[in-house]
Amino acid sequence: MYVGMAGLLVSHAIRRGSWAALVPVMGFTMVIGRWQIASEESALLANFGADFEAYCAVVPRWLGRRSVGFRSRV
Repeated sequence: MYVGMAGLLVSHAIRRGSWAALVPVMGFTMVIGRWQIASEESALLANFGADFEAYCAVVPRWLGRRSVGFRSRV
C-alpha cells in the first residue's frame, strides 16, 4: 500500500517534470518509515511474536530484489 502511494507521488512528479515535486516523496517515505510502519510492526510483533519475526526475515519492508527486476540465482 505504501509503495503504491509513493509510486503515485513519483508519477505526479514525473508528470509535472519538476524535481521539487519529489520533495513530498521523500517526506512521505521518511514519515511512513519512521512512525507508521514502526508502530504497525510493533503491534504485529506483540500479536504474533515469533511467527511475525519469521515473516520479517523473508519479506522485505518496501521492495525486494525480485520486485525491481532482479532475478534470483536459486
